[in-house]
Amino acid sequence: MNVHPLRAVADAEFRTLEEDGFVQLRGMFDEDWIERMRRATEAMLDHPGPAGGDFNEGGQSGRMAFDKDMWLYNDDFRAFLFESPIAELAATLLDSPVANLVTNVLLCKEPHTPTVTSFHQDVTGNAVEGPALGMRVSLDTETAESGAMQWVRGSHKWGRWFIPYEAGADAEIAEKASGFVDPDRPERELEPMPDIEGRREDYDIVTTPTEPGDILVSSLLVLHGAPGNFTDNRRRAFICRFAGAGSTYAVRGNVPFSIGPAADPGLRNGDPFPDDPGHPVYPRLWPRHEAPRRAAE
Repeated sequence: MNVHPLRAVADAEFRTLEEDGFVQLRGMFDEDWIERMRRATEAMLDHPGPAGGDFNEGGQSGRMAFDKDMWLYNDDFRAFLFESPIAELAATLLDSPVANLVTNVLLCKEPHTPTVTSFHQDVTGNAVEGPALGMRVSLDTETAESGAMQWVRGSHKWGRWFIPYEAGADAEIAEKASGFVDPDRPERELEPMPDIEGRREDYDIVTTPTEPGDILVSSLLVLHGAPGNFTDNRRRAFICRFAGAGSTYAVRGNVPFSIGPAADPGLRNGDPFPDDPGHPVYPRLWPRHEAPRRAAE
């Protein structure tokens, strides 16, 4: 399995990420990594971690499974973070000498799962302030019909933070989310999410079909969502979000779907991320270090 990317990031790909807020990278992993992570994903779906579940439980048909912090419970996800090219790519794209893990999330839309992922930003629900990005690794062929990601091109440049619910969503939940997202900056209130789905013609929406191993790299500010899966095929992917040099730990308050730390990180709001590959929550993955041994269960 390759340790470094199989190719360099092209200048045009850097420009696309900067201008559009997202970019699709292909050909970075060898087939061995893709197959290994498919097996790892099946293991996590069969035996979820403590945060695992189903967004459809008791609701719509189908299954939209999710999990987080898989690297704490699965050696293959752990190996991917410490041994694959993913952290090196994150540092390269952030133009940063370092990269810390912020979030590790697994998502699976099973066949004939109509659940829509509403348009939202990642910045409001992730514990990072400053240079950061998301990297979504596809494990299946994704099409518009199976729930390929959709992006509002350029929305990362609006300079706005939104409640992670579109207009018409649960008013009570939206009201609870209307407060601060940073205890040290209470003036930063979230705006109501515009009705992007209902007024698609007003926005530059781009769909990104993928093949296994493709990486969708994105700003945490860019608006994105996904339709349901109306095919006979699965839609499996996992997400790694990274913080670069100059970023700080951020306590997020009153935000639905906030992805907080798996344990007390020992950090205060505004602290820099630790220079420690063995940190139990936010390990420094680049420069590369040997993976610390997983704690015995």
